[in-house]
Amino acid sequence: MDSKSLPGIGIFGSGLAARIIVPQLRSRGFRIEALWATTQELAREAAAELDIPFWTTREDEVLLRKSVNLVVILCEPHLHSGIAVKALGIGKHVLCDRPAGLDKVDVLKMVQASQYYPSLISIVGHTLRFLPCFVQMRKHLNDGYVGQVQTVDVRVMCGSLFQGRYTWLQDSRVGGGALANFGSHLIDIVSFITGLRAIRVVGTLRTLETSKDIFHQLQADDFCAFQMEMDNGALVTVNINTRFRGQYSEEMTICGSDGILMVRCGDLYGQKTESMKEDLLYLDVEDLKQSPSILPRNISDLAKEKLQDKIHPPHLPKAHVKGWIKLIGSLKEAFISKSNQWQKDSVQSAATFEDALYVQSVVDAVRTSSVDKQWIRIVADANEIQRHIYDRRDPSNNVYAGLYNSAIGLSL
Repeated sequence: MDSKSLPGIGIFGSGLAARIIVPQLRSRGFRIEALWATTQELAREAAAELDIPFWTTREDEVLLRKSVNLVVILCEPHLHSGIAVKALGIGKHVLCDRPAGLDKVDVLKMVQASQYYPSLISIVGHTLRFLPCFVQMRKHLNDGYVGQVQTVDVRVMCGSLFQGRYTWLQDSRVGGGALANFGSHLIDIVSFITGLRAIRVVGTLRTLETSKDIFHQLQADDFCAFQMEMDNGALVTVNINTRFRGQYSEEMTICGSDGILMVRCGDLYGQKTESMKEDLLYLDVEDLKQSPSILPRNISDLAKEKLQDKIHPPHLPKAHVKGWIKLIGSLKEAFISKSNQWQKDSVQSAATFEDALYVQSVVDAVRTSSVDKQWIRIVADANEIQRHIYDRRDPSNNVYAGLYNSAIGLSL
């Protein structure tokens, strides 16, 4: 493979996600040309740590660089839409972290831009799609293992999202909270595996943790439970609890007319209705710490040890990091071809901006349901959303880039 055909990358974001993902991009041959952050201090520090030659606090100085052909957006969610739309408009490929935007109106703008420039890659980092356990679950489901899907149960238990100093994760107005950051992944993976979409939802959000910061109050959910009725009548139950002090735990169970499929700790189990025991269908044998494909080559043992510390942060689960690594591998394949043109088929499993619009529509509906205490119909069609766009002049919706253009934000 010729890594010279890989595009130069501009990074938007200076937080934890950037510090994990940049080394993985570089280890696969991508050139990191520039970095943007909200303040000079954040940009300077991140660029120095990640050995990026150019840093700035001005978006256009990254977007207009001739050496940047792919934009990777890892900053606060309320900034995603503006950067993505502008990048596509000047001919740059876009990989955007989740949640794709602040609300479905923001994501709709991204969808429209991607449709106007279909020759460009425009994907979202819903990385659970790339985990082997979910790939195998989808395959067995398509092969008829469970028959007709009747119920899906998804449970996530993890440590607090609110660690260290105050960040955007603690404010749902700019994209923080358990629903946006974990729930968006779960909404996406359920639809990706089953091929089903929600038609209505009911849910509850709670903020259970009290703030230790006398200057800031927590304004994001750390507990989330919701139910989705899918377009085939199946019911999906999702429970996200970030009050758990142990290791990150994620489980998904799909029950159907002929059997059950279960993902636990990266392994896939199955049980047919006529069987009294479950069978191991896929065993996750890849150790993130030991796999040679995970860490960049030609670095010292000390550097590897420091990188391992970043690979296993308490609020960025190992499974999600593994998904990012596999997504980056697929992205590399998309740009390396004998014809010297990128191949979209290599990233066909990745979530599109259209997928992100559906996910955001469900997230918005869960928020509304938590307030109104009732089932909410999902409006995910782009044309219908346009007809129902609320008035952006409403002060309650005034949460744009200027709101958090300060040093308080660190990207997940």
